[in-house]
Amino acid sequence: SGVPIFDVNSSGVSYFDGNVGIGTSAPATKLHVSAASSNSQLTLERTGSATGKYGIYTNTNNLVINNVAAGTYPLTILNNGNVGIGTVSPNSKLHVSDTTDISMSGGSAGQFAIEGNGYTGAIALDATAMHIYHNSSGRDLVLGTNETARLTISGNSGNTAITGTVTAPTFSGDLNGTINTVTTAVTKANATNDTT
Repeated sequence: SGVPIFDVNSSGVSYFDGNVGIGTSAPATKLHVSAASSNSQLTLERTGSATGKYGIYTNTNNLVINNVAAGTYPLTILNNGNVGIGTVSPNSKLHVSDTTDISMSGGSAGQFAIEGNGYTGAIALDATAMHIYHNSSGRDLVLGTNETARLTISGNSGNTAITGTVTAPTFSGDLNGTINTVTTAVTKANATNDTT
């Protein structure tokens, strides 16, 4: 009498009463998969329509998720805590890698995006520049320190407001738009099309 340890029945409902080990005789959790040397300890695959196949494995205490069909590695977590998206060798706490050039767009495309309530901000890299932007005409772009706005670019007009002291020995090129400063110390040379 009692509950069987392993039960398979015709209803399609089967169960193990206890921990299950695959590749180990001493499973420490409900499902414990162990392999001496394999880059695919666990495979998830869907066949038929909308097919897909992913592998999950550990290597020197690193965790890797592998898109088997595409031959890519969407996510890697290293033993030191670094997280890689699109790279298996992240050199910072969050390392996003994409070899495709992405420019500013209405959809806020980019290698890194943050979605808010009705709009999206992004960081995009292409062959010409690094773009930091969002796709809202009604919201400003603000840089700050000590929880205080220091540089504000208006979402409506593109005008720029600088709070604090600006030390700029020379300006090379043109200043376009309106620059409003508080406690101003701005030196400009050879500048055109500017209003201070």
